[in-house]
Amino acid sequence: MKTSDQLISVVVPLQNEADILPSFLDEAIGVLSANFDQFELLLVDNGSNDGTDLLMAGLLEKWKGIRYLRLSRRFDTQTALTAGLDVAIGDICVTLSAESDPIQLVPQLVELCTKTKALVVGQCRTPSGGVTSRLVGWFFHACCAKLIGVKYPRHSTFLAALPRAAIHQMAKVRDKFRFLTTLHSQDRKSTRLN
Repeated sequence: MKTSDQLISVVVPLQNEADILPSFLDEAIGVLSANFDQFELLLVDNGSNDGTDLLMAGLLEKWKGIRYLRLSRRFDTQTALTAGLDVAIGDICVTLSAESDPIQLVPQLVELCTKTKALVVGQCRTPSGGVTSRLVGWFFHACCAKLIGVKYPRHSTFLAALPRAAIHQMAKVRDKFRFLTTLHSQDRKSTRLN
């Protein structure tokens, strides 16, 4: 059953992802239109130099519900996400990476965010990187917990759903970038999505 009483914004930062963009948009528009009557897919071009802007000119005509924001230069991912959240108009905003986060989870994230009226954050089930990378990650998480008292969830991603109230509160924070960086560092109960 489609959700019709809410506008859903999906904010996706892009950085030199022109090669995967057409297939991602096919899949994303399919998932969003099957589950939501009202949605926007907001693509934030974070200083791509691979022709993403030229590709988007044609793709914007192909689908409805897509907005494109091109940043003047390359920033970090948190800054690109913040720029997207600043212009997103949805009742619930989902952030994700086109390259690594599954678009199929958006309906579940929205449902969980609607029920709990709270921030929902994604985590990878399997660690990425080699042994050295995992050891460095373990050391980082142990130091965060021991030295500064922050229990930073391991394998967290940019996949998240934020209710409009959270975005309004974020707009009041003077340093919004620091706020986004710490979204994943809060100690909260986790719910596994299937």
